[in-house]
Amino acid sequence: MSLGSRFGRVLVFLLLVCLIITPLASAEYQPKPITDAEPEPSVPAAPAAPVVKPGPRLIVELEKAPLATWPDGDAVVMSVRGKLDAKSPEAQAYMQVLKADQDSFVRALARNPQLANSIRPATFQTEQGATRMLAFQAALNAVTVDVNGMDLAQAERVLLAMKGVKAVYREYAYTPALYASNPLINSQVIWNLVGGQARGGEGIKIASMDGGIHKDAPMFSGEGWSYPAGYPANGYGLTENNNGKIIVSRAYFRDWDPPAEGEGFAWPGPTGTSHGVHTAGIAGGNVVTASYAGMTFTNMSGVAPGAWVMSYKVFYDSVTGDGSFYTPEGIAALEDIILDGADVLNCSWGGGPTSIGGEGDALDTALRNVVAAGIFVAVSNGNAGPGYGTGDHPSSDYMNVAAQTTTGTLAIGQLIMSDADALSSYPVLNDIPASMADDWGAPLELGESELFDYVPAAAVAPGNALGCNPFPAGTFTGKTALIQRGGSSCGFGLKALNAQNAGAVAVIIFNHEDGGDTLINMGAGIYGGQVHIPVVFIYESDGNALSDWYADNSNSGEVVFGYTGYQVGNEPDIITYFSSRGPAVGNRLKPDIAAPGDNILSQGYTPGAVGEVRHLGYGQASGTSMAAPHVAGAAALLLQLHPDWTPAQLKSAMMSTARYVDIYDYDGTPAQPLDMGAGSLNLEGAMDPGVLLDPPSLSFGALGGLTGLVTKTIQVQVKSVATSTQIYAISTISYTDSFTSSMDMPGVTFDPAELALEPGQTGYISVTFDCTLAGSMGDFQGYLLLTSDDYSVHLPAWAQYGSTFPFDVLVIDNDASARPGSGEVDYVGYYTETLKALGLSSHVVDVDALVGDPEATLFLPRPDLLAGVPLIIWFTGDTWEADGHDIVPTPFTQWDKDVMANYLNQGGRLIVMGQNLAHTLNAGNDPGYFSGVMLYDFNLGAVYLQNTVTNEELPTQPFVAMPSAPKAYQNVSVYAGYVNQPYGETGAENQRFVDELYCLEPGPESPPLAYEYQSLLRYTATVNPWYQGIVAIYHRDQVSLDRRAISYLGRSIYTSFGLEGVVDPEDPVIDPDSPVDTRAELLKLLIDTLNDEPQGSISNVQAPYSYVNTFTYDYQSPVDSSVGVTYLWDFGDGTSRVRTSSNRVMHQFSGPGTYTVSCQVYSNYGNNHVADLTFTMQEVDEFRVYMPVVLK
Repeated sequence: MSLGSRFGRVLVFLLLVCLIITPLASAEYQPKPITDAEPEPSVPAAPAAPVVKPGPRLIVELEKAPLATWPDGDAVVMSVRGKLDAKSPEAQAYMQVLKADQDSFVRALARNPQLANSIRPATFQTEQGATRMLAFQAALNAVTVDVNGMDLAQAERVLLAMKGVKAVYREYAYTPALYASNPLINSQVIWNLVGGQARGGEGIKIASMDGGIHKDAPMFSGEGWSYPAGYPANGYGLTENNNGKIIVSRAYFRDWDPPAEGEGFAWPGPTGTSHGVHTAGIAGGNVVTASYAGMTFTNMSGVAPGAWVMSYKVFYDSVTGDGSFYTPEGIAALEDIILDGADVLNCSWGGGPTSIGGEGDALDTALRNVVAAGIFVAVSNGNAGPGYGTGDHPSSDYMNVAAQTTTGTLAIGQLIMSDADALSSYPVLNDIPASMADDWGAPLELGESELFDYVPAAAVAPGNALGCNPFPAGTFTGKTALIQRGGSSCGFGLKALNAQNAGAVAVIIFNHEDGGDTLINMGAGIYGGQVHIPVVFIYESDGNALSDWYADNSNSGEVVFGYTGYQVGNEPDIITYFSSRGPAVGNRLKPDIAAPGDNILSQGYTPGAVGEVRHLGYGQASGTSMAAPHVAGAAALLLQLHPDWTPAQLKSAMMSTARYVDIYDYDGTPAQPLDMGAGSLNLEGAMDPGVLLDPPSLSFGALGGLTGLVTKTIQVQVKSVATSTQIYAISTISYTDSFTSSMDMPGVTFDPAELALEPGQTGYISVTFDCTLAGSMGDFQGYLLLTSDDYSVHLPAWAQYGSTFPFDVLVIDNDASARPGSGEVDYVGYYTETLKALGLSSHVVDVDALVGDPEATLFLPRPDLLAGVPLIIWFTGDTWEADGHDIVPTPFTQWDKDVMANYLNQGGRLIVMGQNLAHTLNAGNDPGYFSGVMLYDFNLGAVYLQNTVTNEELPTQPFVAMPSAPKAYQNVSVYAGYVNQPYGETGAENQRFVDELYCLEPGPESPPLAYEYQSLLRYTATVNPWYQGIVAIYHRDQVSLDRRAISYLGRSIYTSFGLEGVVDPEDPVIDPDSPVDTRAELLKLLIDTLNDEPQGSISNVQAPYSYVNTFTYDYQSPVDSSVGVTYLWDFGDGTSRVRTSSNRVMHQFSGPGTYTVSCQVYSNYGNNHVADLTFTMQEVDEFRVYMPVVLK
């Protein structure tokens, strides 16, 4: 689960802005709620002392494979089940080879005149206070370096040109995303087979890469434990924390950001997080008798209480308040996890749906290499649900886990109506379950009670029923405010603060419809620290009943809140509202499986406790962070029974036997593979699945639409692990509205229809999705079933049949003119007519015309309909109100944001134009910092500074190019101001609220893997700009000579002014030789930028009797000419790169050999392409000396 915003950190803003706006200077990370609290930006207290933070570090990968993927390693360093034996002589010898290469690289750094004074190897501080170089050999063959102020792009270029360097990555930040849960996954079945609960997982080592494990916590007591064979007498790391149950205790502290006082150990200290002890307790905690809020629970344990646990503390409270970990320290932990011999790894953290994974993502590559080393890895899917495409961790190697409910919840608190008549009139109000914010606000002491005289916000402020905006002074003087949960980016802390500022003495927040009758732990967010009154949370039905009672009883109502513990029922087998949904970035079927993650009781998060003792008691937490360790513990139990199973086989066994029938989505419909993967974890089936499947799921991805694909076939390998011959009948099944009726999964065919397998035999099934057989377009989900007399297994399946869009552009009209009674102006004609002038057809979806339905969640077209759209233009006109401001939902809802982000994540192209976008998306509450709205922060790449760069006046000067903008923008001069300035009366005269933006720079403060944000346009007047007056930003991940793989597929341009405001000449003419100053010219420029697709290849001619070659790059682009294009050449022989404006270059090589020449082209629109040519130069009979010549 996430303890921060979806992106890990708030922006540490530029010094210039910090000096101008003093409150921004101390903005840093603050942990957020331990459940699915509404996203809010986070700002902690100022650091205790100034910290000098270096520029982003670079991870330099060298050419040889790491130990985990060493091609020769399978035969010599793998154990029987394929697990890497890092202690073997062969493995140690190979690591010495890698270390020697790394030592040579470090020496070369010191000798390189371009780098010697700037770049040096980076280090970190261990749990023992030792300084250790951030160099890796097992998970990745790489050395991390500090750039020390050197230009980042230049450093990357020079490093990649060095001998033996394969790739260069930038660092990014990541954040931490059992009572009643073990019976749900049938742990006890395996416990009974291995000699009882306490021996479950015996002999297996579970690694926790989290916030640290504490030796004094009862679930990690070392009494009766001894260390594994081959381990040192007191384990590895800080042995003071090791006790036989805990066998490794390591920590990873950043040099530039050391731990806060009391946190510099391997365990969580007085201000540290309980996240690590909680998740490790779920996976492998001892059998204990737990006390919680006056209740006692005997025989509570983790899933695998007999397993050893290994602690790798990457999350810590630092002197700057930054609770994230960064890529280099993360890889260092993964390196140690391999070398220390872990069997299972739990990763309850993530960075949000921002990466397709793979070779362009250093941490994901290292994580996959951990699996390649034979270690099973469970990861959390994220807590950004229930929107489409909100999941994290896209790769297929590890196990991605969603969260489901359990059979019971422990509540601390009850509301009791003080009026007995209410109980007869409203039976639902009898003993209302409640929870209290216990780490912010003013929590009561256990056993204490208080009378609340409540007033519903909806009754006194109908336009602000969700409390997302300030209430008039005195609205709740002396009263308790009753406010409903909800509102885009409107967290609990903000609601409570708004009520407190209006005189409230307490706040009751009741769940929204989607959350229903469940209790959650409320997070403080950025505003909770300012709240000094009690804040209570109750069910949706109870909140509605309290509102009704108030209305029916002369606008009065009183309840008594008692802060005591008790057990409340809960409906199991529901995929939680907050659990992120698939598909993963790159159109992959995720999550893989579901496990309990709702109100899980485990070690830590002790209610009412402060300091280090918070980690030593017991508490509840919710999130996919709590679901993932259930799967990690389950893997340990299965390994105990099947020590020869590989990570892929463990994954197959759990997925193929998961329960998929009678598992429901939060809205009561059957849960689907994009909600839960294969279904709910079921160890009773996983221990004897009959077959092992590869792959274990059928991810057909996107078909139809723009893909041009009609069919896709996946071949499934089926290996029998049964003890007798089995004949499997093959079929498909799909559920839609209920489990009482089913059908074959549309569009799916398979061959053969039956498969007979003897013990140990392997067979194959070809499974095809055919759009022509699917019928309609949409997301198709279901299961492929293999059923014999003794076994029944399945594979989840998903395919998206995208629509064919018959227009060039989809226009999203979001100017609010169609909302009932809005009075706003309709600007759609400015867009459709301009597109028409450009010869482009368009279709308009007016999302505001759909406003009025109180149940509405999505105003945009469905994802499968957007999948076929080549370009979206979305404009805001004069809109400024965010969802939650009105009594009914308005666009963009959180669902809308998720769907638009998913469109971009899967490769869509978007132009957003208009004023007030930050406020419309609820992303403008805290100027200068990440807003927590992924669509705004990551996909568009914007940071909001202010809502008017012109001081609420029409612009008096044009919008012009940023100095760093691509060449195609350098002649832009767009007016959006007064009609009596240079042009005729053709503009809307509405551009008074053009937001000023800050363009994200790649680095630790950026969202993960945010490459190639470019600021395009600025406002030049000095009326009101805070920084540079930026009003347009381009986001497109780019390849380069330094980075050959991308991690983000989308393309977007965001202008904070609207096209309707652009003042055309009276007789507009598109003239390529004149400045870009018309609506049509501007829009054409933006569209061409997105459609620009530079391509090319390299050819060469060798001069006679010499080693001089002439290379030619054949440049092509659908929108760009070769005039003005820049070429960057790397000749592959160790010489310096050459930049030219010509597509031809001559180069003299030193002699014969095989060379790879590479060229990066940089188009006029700022887009890159890289081509390579590998050729062999033969030795010449006569050598003639030529001076190197560059044609420019």
